[in-house]
Amino acid sequence: MKLLSWIVRRLERPGAALGLIALALVLSAPSLTSPLVADDLIHQIQLDPESHVKGWDNVDAPYFVFVDGSESQRHALMEEGILSWWTAEGFKLGFWRPVSEATHALDDLLFPGKSPLIHLHGLLWLGLLLLALRRLYARLHTPRVALLALAIFSLDDARGLVVSFASNRNALIASFFAVCVLILHDRWRRDLWRPGALLGPLVLIIALLSGEIAVAVTAFLFSYALFIDEQPQKTRLLSLVPYALVTLGWLMLHSAQGYGSMNSGVYVHPLADPLLFLSKLTERLPVLVFSQAGGLPSDLWLLYPATLKTFIWGLSLCTLVAIVVGLSPLMKRRRTLSFWVMSAALSFIPISATFPSDRLLVMTSIGAAGALAVVMEYALKKPQALWLRRTVSLMVALHLVLAPMALPLRALTMNGLDALHRDVDRAIASTPDVSARVLVIPHALSDSAVCYLPVTRAASHTPRPKAIRLLSTGYQRVDVTRTGPETLLIAPEHGFYSTEGEQMTRSPTLPFVEGEEVRLSDMVVSVMTVNDEGRAMSAEFRFSSPLESPKWLWMHFSEGALKPWAPPGIGERVTLPSVI
Repeated sequence: MKLLSWIVRRLERPGAALGLIALALVLSAPSLTSPLVADDLIHQIQLDPESHVKGWDNVDAPYFVFVDGSESQRHALMEEGILSWWTAEGFKLGFWRPVSEATHALDDLLFPGKSPLIHLHGLLWLGLLLLALRRLYARLHTPRVALLALAIFSLDDARGLVVSFASNRNALIASFFAVCVLILHDRWRRDLWRPGALLGPLVLIIALLSGEIAVAVTAFLFSYALFIDEQPQKTRLLSLVPYALVTLGWLMLHSAQGYGSMNSGVYVHPLADPLLFLSKLTERLPVLVFSQAGGLPSDLWLLYPATLKTFIWGLSLCTLVAIVVGLSPLMKRRRTLSFWVMSAALSFIPISATFPSDRLLVMTSIGAAGALAVVMEYALKKPQALWLRRTVSLMVALHLVLAPMALPLRALTMNGLDALHRDVDRAIASTPDVSARVLVIPHALSDSAVCYLPVTRAASHTPRPKAIRLLSTGYQRVDVTRTGPETLLIAPEHGFYSTEGEQMTRSPTLPFVEGEEVRLSDMVVSVMTVNDEGRAMSAEFRFSSPLESPKWLWMHFSEGALKPWAPPGIGERVTLPSVI
């Protein structure tokens, strides 16, 4: 508690709020060294007529539409090797973010491909978001609580991934406008400022057109009506109607224009597949809460082996239960605490539609920071509760000491991802003759480890393999049997796409049938066996030329690195160990 008291005294100095914002931007500044990677480069090659990446050669495609659901694009991306052979028909992944898209168009106009300036643009939006939050927290709390909340949010290391990934700028933009909605709504309801009744819903339109994450502001508005608004109950409900109409209209237009996800086991649309979404919500929500509370970053979730996943999920669930039990008595005494807790809790629901990642926690962090600040201030006033002192001391250490120290490192996240992609890139020849060969990889930890190779090489105008054929993935052993001059039978220990990370392009609810074939220009995949759920357990790969043909460039992940590999002889079987 002494540390908290010391921090509060410093926060009560003049100019502390602007100092906090400046400190957050300085700690996030390492993101300026981050290269453009992954989704950033997809946009770059779409603008480059010389890249010639099949399926992503449409310069008119919206920035955030990666796969439009058409059979022609799916087949083209599978031919290139960007999508795996098990990609489901109708797989779609596209987002409607015209406001954020306009900011990237501005990048393309002013400083095309210059990553430091592009990331500087992202830091500008972070600064605007923090300024808006300063105003929101100050409207709802005493200066002490408001500054504590601002400190907890602005110094949260989870912001590091957001600023490191240029394509994730939409989360900052959407959250900025969402906070503006809350400020306008609060002015309308408590100050009786009538323009807020119109401006709030109008700004909500801008927020939703900036990024889907803004839908979480409806959780804050609902909670506001329950716990903050002191007007008659009937008018509280009526005040939400304009926002509900805007959100409903946005959802209808979003769907009518073909945006959203379809047939993915990672991005699960709540309305398209409600049962699968509920299943994912049960799994993902505790993990996200655990990360928000200061536990392990949720970004690691897809990387855990199955046994470790079970342990982490159990620990996350215990953390969630402890938070509920610990906060319940305090919520009865502090309506603002109830507001922030309810807002954060409901905000976890929409972000559970995709894989856990700290980059999704911007809106939930707004509520969590407000709630934690209220609890800290209460603990300063009621120091006799031992359990509260110990809990708050832990939270201070996690959120106001360790998180700021981790923020600069998290702001380098994309540098790490780029290094991994570069390691794969360096293992493969870049001489002109590689363009005539097809890279065949019998097993990799994940498709993301290799699927961006065509993108990175197209962006740098480096010769790349004609195509990539990734046969299997996952944490598992794989049996490979040579059944003929041109054929391999592959049987992964737990089957194909057995973990969530491998189900990006195919929902587990979409079964294969035995004998089903997937045809590419140089390879036919025949599903040999399936399990009770219809997931492929073994498959035969029939290539267009003998496996010894120089047409094929065989490589395999061994001890975490991509190395040359030779197929077994006819009739022979080899077992490939897990790649890590």
